[in-house]
Amino acid sequence: MALKSYLGEILSFKMLSTSIYCNDYSQFVNFKKQFPDKATLKSDSQSDINRKYSFRVYDMLPLNQMYSSNMTVIAAPANIISNRIRAINKILESNRNSGTSSNISIQHCYDKGEIPPIWIVIHTLSLGDLLALFNMLKKNDRVEFCKYILRKKRVKSVDIAGVSTKVNEIRKIRNTINHYEPIIPYLMKYVDDGKKDTIISVVNVIKKHNKCSNIKYPVIKRSKIWELTTTAYNRKYIVFIDELIYKML
Repeated sequence: MALKSYLGEILSFKMLSTSIYCNDYSQFVNFKKQFPDKATLKSDSQSDINRKYSFRVYDMLPLNQMYSSNMTVIAAPANIISNRIRAINKILESNRNSGTSSNISIQHCYDKGEIPPIWIVIHTLSLGDLLALFNMLKKNDRVEFCKYILRKKRVKSVDIAGVSTKVNEIRKIRNTINHYEPIIPYLMKYVDDGKKDTIISVVNVIKKHNKCSNIKYPVIKRSKIWELTTTAYNRKYIVFIDELIYKML
């Protein structure tokens, strides 16, 4: 929710230059006109991508650029570009003044014969699309959100880069749960890949927000349900799950 609100505010501010109602999508439309089709993007080499897709919308990063883990500008691979194209296309689906929508606020705009403003449209996007848009923002446009998420007065480059990583991990965990797949085996992959600290850091951020929020979250309590026999194979997994539960208490 925080990411939606922040992106809505940032993009609204950028759109004020052409519309006080933040519903003039002409720059996004012009941006889309330069998009490669899927077949072309798939066949392009990285050098082709670096040469052909340097266009941008507003003052955001060019389509073919992204930040590294230390926030230096590097070339964006085809899958990142594809994600950005998908997010922009999703925004432009609402660029009309009539129709039907499952979103009450957008439907209200259609009923009045108005194009929905970006701060409403942004709430129709998936977490993956939101992350793709966030990763198109330049460093200076990410700072305030990262301060809020990390509960810090100042953030370093590594902090800003880390927020994108954390949001992406939350997205993957959320997708696993939404598809009714067991979460424990999924989390065990982080143990096998030596990345359990990634999940621990995500839990720490979520817990910090829970403490600062007015929303009442479920209380997690330990309860002994059954005994697990520890073996050489499962010991590391049991230790990790126990650590996660401890972090959430």
